[in-house]
Amino acid sequence: MVAAQALQRRARLVTSRPELYPPIPGLQLDTTYAEVARDEAGLTDSGAPATTTPNLARAAGVIVAVGSHDMTLDLLGDTLHAQNPAVTLVSAHVGSLQGLLALQRNEAHVAGTHLLDAATGTYNLGYVDRLLTAHGVAAVVVAFVRRIQGFIVARGNPKDIRTVADLVRPDVRCVNRQAGAGTRVLLDYELALAGIAPAQVRGYDHVEASHVGVTATVASGKADCGMGIEAAARARGLDFVPLAEERYDLVIPRIHYESPLLGPLLALLRNPSRDFLAQVAALGGYNTDGMGEILAS
Repeated sequence: MVAAQALQRRARLVTSRPELYPPIPGLQLDTTYAEVARDEAGLTDSGAPATTTPNLARAAGVIVAVGSHDMTLDLLGDTLHAQNPAVTLVSAHVGSLQGLLALQRNEAHVAGTHLLDAATGTYNLGYVDRLLTAHGVAAVVVAFVRRIQGFIVARGNPKDIRTVADLVRPDVRCVNRQAGAGTRVLLDYELALAGIAPAQVRGYDHVEASHVGVTATVASGKADCGMGIEAAARARGLDFVPLAEERYDLVIPRIHYESPLLGPLLALLRNPSRDFLAQVAALGGYNTDGMGEILAS
């Protein structure tokens, strides 16, 4: 376990607009990937606009990841598909907490999560116990990456934002993440440590659903800073003030962990290629030591 420590790529079928999607029905792996692609594009078989909402969890050979999004998840999906053309990783961005709840309801195979437990200062395992194990869902927690979280700021950091104490300044406007996002949990944790109430932070209720949304808001000048990952700041040409290293793990219900569908994904995690690791390193702010290790089962 790693405690909190002081301190757009192309992707297949990915959404940062979870509010557009109802809860995904129980897994139905009996249709084709093309049908899922048509659903995601909002089209019927005839090419006309569809009248129903997308269902990401239907196609044989498709691994459904629901939860927190990370750019390394896109790379993982690309590499997995390149090595195993019959397997595709698709993901919906709904935040870490909602991802675990989706697993509880058997709506996904995998959840990416980075939830800090304020009581222990550790990541993910306590939430898995409370939201999955306690509800009869046996799950395996697989290490994926560790990454740097901090403040995404304009180039040159013109407001000289350095610590959470700067967030209460009247000249600083922030952008936040949605409730249930691991990034918001971390921000709330840091604010509490500093004795700062959310109401003291200008822009606390200005919410974006992804790291990309946060960088777009800062780049547009609508906010001076937002909590996010270093890789997202780099990708947008923004500056970054590091705050903490966190775990981003993959949680997999045991029923899926032991299935043939997940075999290629788990093999890639246990023995990642040099090219994949190099691509992750190039994003900036990631540590891949221990990738594929079982943290809990």
